[in-house]
Amino acid sequence: MACKGEDGIQPLMLRERIRVDGVAADASFNASTGELRWGSSAGVNWCLMMESEVLGFKTKGVKIIVKAFVFASKGASFGASGGKLARTRKDFVLEMPSEQCAMIWSDKFGDLINLFGTGNGMAKSLLDSAGDSYSVSNAVFAIIRGHRRSLDVTTVQQGEARFFSVLMLTWGFVADVDIESEKYRWMGSARFDFYCFLRVVNMRKYHGNVQFVPAAGYEVYGEPLDRNESCKDEVPEQTCGVAARVQQCGYTGPKISLEDLEWKSVNGPFILVWLNNVPWSGEDVMPAPEAKFSDGFLDVVIVKDCPKTAFLSLMLKMNDGSHVKSRYVMYLKVKAFRLRPGQRVGNPDKGGIIDSDGEVIARGEGTYECSLQETDLMTYGPPIQMTVDKGLATIFSPK
Repeated sequence: MACKGEDGIQPLMLRERIRVDGVAADASFNASTGELRWGSSAGVNWCLMMESEVLGFKTKGVKIIVKAFVFASKGASFGASGGKLARTRKDFVLEMPSEQCAMIWSDKFGDLINLFGTGNGMAKSLLDSAGDSYSVSNAVFAIIRGHRRSLDVTTVQQGEARFFSVLMLTWGFVADVDIESEKYRWMGSARFDFYCFLRVVNMRKYHGNVQFVPAAGYEVYGEPLDRNESCKDEVPEQTCGVAARVQQCGYTGPKISLEDLEWKSVNGPFILVWLNNVPWSGEDVMPAPEAKFSDGFLDVVIVKDCPKTAFLSLMLKMNDGSHVKSRYVMYLKVKAFRLRPGQRVGNPDKGGIIDSDGEVIARGEGTYECSLQETDLMTYGPPIQMTVDKGLATIFSPK
């Protein structure tokens, strides 16, 4: 079967006569399930699952080298035999009939591997901090080495609802792209670029307000907020020094008083509000170049107003963090942050999406899958507060 259909579209099921480790075989790849199968006339049959057994791959001309982690006796029966078996590292060399065919299969492999973890911002941040390239094998080796480092944990709170975040929280453009692009998930990682372009063309802004306690050196941002204003009744009770109304079990967030801190305020409309705990949010997106793993601060990126062409340029500059130098970007470190999300500018019947570590925690009316509002942890509209617990978590690190 040809690598492409007559219409030029890559099918979900690829089939080809190839050579595996030098032996002729009939191979197939199901892009929907991630099953890579092949069988030879000698009776050798294999089935690799992309999600659980493939560490990565690389393409050289007509050859695709698949790096796998398989059961030692796996092979002849499309799976391991019974019992608990040890796994072993094994590379398979798939030799395609042409470079074009190799490229098509590689693209499908890459798309599916990206689906299993489209962001991986934490892994990228950890590896980059040690000067290591971003790869599954390097991440695995980092775990095996066993080096550890401290990591800040952010308590995201609204009333009695709490969520603990280690990567980021977004509202506006980034959250819209991250969540609404799910409808194009079949495109793999390309869905982000595609939907990012659509959202730039049809730019949205949101009414709202943000309040924060800036770190030293960032006091120039925002307008001073009266202390009484910073501790209204609508703010979660326990953050204002009053005991929680119900007995909480387990960890409930950092025990700090926010009453005596100097709060600042910025009013919308906003294009995006993006809080980051580590430098990278994905393999090639670095929104917070100055972020540290355990400095006790969140790095905030705010864009209020920006021409579409300039905004597109900002997105392209996020691969090296140079976007923070733009006059359209407000970049600062904060000890605590409070978000009061509002409705979409020009469309008061529609709200926005608040996304933390890739999961929707609140969504407004008229948003993508707004029918799921009742299952969201928090409510869109009332203030959501973030406080940082310095070095609370411990994670594996390359160094």
